[in-house]
Amino acid sequence: DMGYDIKVGDIVIDKGTFGEATLITSESAGNGIGKSGIYFVDSDVTATFNSGITGKLVVIGNGESRATVSRSGVSYLSSSEGDDLLLLKNIKYTDCTDNLFQLNTAYIFESDVFDDCMFDVATGKNLLLYSTSANTINEFRMTDCDVRMAGTVSLVRMGEYKIDKIEFRNNVMYADEEMASFFAVYSSATVNSVIFNNNTLYNTTIGTSSASEDAVVKAYKSSSFQVVGNYLVNANSTANRYLGRAIFLGGEVDRNFYVRKEETATSIYGVPGASRPPWVISQPEVKAAPADLTAGWDPANGKFVLGGFGGVGAER
Repeated sequence: DMGYDIKVGDIVIDKGTFGEATLITSESAGNGIGKSGIYFVDSDVTATFNSGITGKLVVIGNGESRATVSRSGVSYLSSSEGDDLLLLKNIKYTDCTDNLFQLNTAYIFESDVFDDCMFDVATGKNLLLYSTSANTINEFRMTDCDVRMAGTVSLVRMGEYKIDKIEFRNNVMYADEEMASFFAVYSSATVNSVIFNNNTLYNTTIGTSSASEDAVVKAYKSSSFQVVGNYLVNANSTANRYLGRAIFLGGEVDRNFYVRKEETATSIYGVPGASRPPWVISQPEVKAAPADLTAGWDPANGKFVLGGFGGVGAER
């Protein structure tokens, strides 16, 4: 209303681009997010996401604490003109019983951005699912988010199409109990750029038992693969696992720290085959996670820092 721009990364949100905003408060007549546009949600109210939204959608928590958005079932979104986006900031997304978001149109999605959010992803579901008709997504970005998972989860899943850039930065991805399998990215698409930096993974079993699905990021090809400063604790595996599996044309993998489960003797590497860089992720001689690394685990408050290793893992 006052004419200020809001910046989330390199995206500028203003009235000229998005039109008038909707403020959802405890006094609102109905709390539904039912069409494209920009919404502000007060922290003392639960907004309801309605499926089948077409166009640009921005939902921002209107307070210091994360505002709650609820949805029963999958949330379908469609692009209208090839430059649309989905952006959530300062949001806690709850009660979803299916895939959280599914993009199901042949138009290009310009950006999918999640900033300072909390998600619960149920067993066998995905945070973001691209249907086979969504042929190109220019950018997916998740920063400063907390993702609670269970069972088998793929955060970004799509078929034989193209994502130009995927970025995960400073996120905490965790499970209360050991997972069956976990992929940050699961795709047979070409992903031109992958950035997976300063994330904390806790209780995540990497990939599946299949030899071609044994990675945190699985894609067909990647021109640039940057994986730096991540912290994997109690990450289980029954065979060697990798941070990335694709055709890699370049990149950087460095300063990642891995703590094995006590009964697990297998290793996590960068990328498989002849293209593997000449390094191995740091692994302590004692396989069990030292007590001082796990005693302070407090995901509800987003606090878990690896002491003595500056710049490794997510920091809040």
